[in-house]
Amino acid sequence: MIATATESLPAPVALEDGLRKWRIQRTINDPFEFGRIYFPKYWFQKSPDFHKEIMDLATHRNNEEWIGKKNLNTLVIAAPRNHSKSTLITFLYVIWSLVTQRKFFTVIISDIARISVSHTRNIKEEFESNERLRNDWGIVLGKDWDELNGFSRGEKEKWTDEEFVIGFRKWGG
Repeated sequence: MIATATESLPAPVALEDGLRKWRIQRTINDPFEFGRIYFPKYWFQKSPDFHKEIMDLATHRNNEEWIGKKNLNTLVIAAPRNHSKSTLITFLYVIWSLVTQRKFFTVIISDIARISVSHTRNIKEEFESNERLRNDWGIVLGKDWDELNGFSRGEKEKWTDEEFVIGFRKWGG
């Protein structure tokens, strides 16, 4: 399980503030641009049309105007092996929806526990290693909360391969 929280911290002084705002504006409503900017090692070429269809279903499944009167609480995606289903949904969509705060909790389920743990670990490692992602979006890792002045919850948040928590700085707050 992955959870998010929002706390108010002073905004960092950054020479890149204009670029940060530009990247956020370009990616806040476009998960593929988000992938190109924050994960260029995975998104270095144009996505095929069926990836756009999958992402449209994922991002619009609760939009009555887009999908009709049906509310798709469950989305099942079937495609052949090696067609980036997991990379697209379990990696890109999960990170994008958490970072843009469209989702606050994500549970990754698989029929084999080690696969869901592997997906969760990959996301956690991206939050740990991707400085551009953390700096642009004000992400604070749950394991670091006690070390940040004014951000302590009094106990360490979960930070394992199976569960972790991230928070967000409230810019200018």
